[in-house]
Amino acid sequence: DLDIFAAAALGNLARLQTLAEKWPGYLNLFAKDGFTPLQLACYFDQEAAALWLIEQEADVKAVAKNNIKITPLHATVTHGNLTIARALLEKGADVNAAQAGGFTAVHQAAHRNNVPLAELLLAFGADPHQPDEKGQTALQMAKAEGNEAVTAVLSRS
Repeated sequence: DLDIFAAAALGNLARLQTLAEKWPGYLNLFAKDGFTPLQLACYFDQEAAALWLIEQEADVKAVAKNNIKITPLHATVTHGNLTIARALLEKGADVNAAQAGGFTAVHQAAHRNNVPLAELLLAFGADPHQPDEKGQTALQMAKAEGNEAVTAVLSRS
């Protein structure tokens, strides 16, 4: 049988629901690799599982207990899933949280030239001028990488 971490990563919603009924506190545990079920569902772009975990009050601000220090929002923006990102933000995810290296979700949107994601993050208060640990802002990153579409969006903030 799948544990809650594998169920989240694979998007096995039925298994997640069964485990949560037995052990409600299980939703916010950290796996040996330092990730929560919600972080795993977000990272592997398992939308139904992620949305269900968010509805069940999984911690949308949890910081991975490992060297990359990602939150569920960081895990989500890797794939650019706007539905999960919006759900996380509506539940109070920190739009300006920095993972290892000082990167924020809007840094990722800038790097990927993802205009819809950048617009969503800005609508929830993302700061395109927040520097990473090397002093580079999301706006500077977008410009340096030649990502003109997202540069235009970030320049308006």
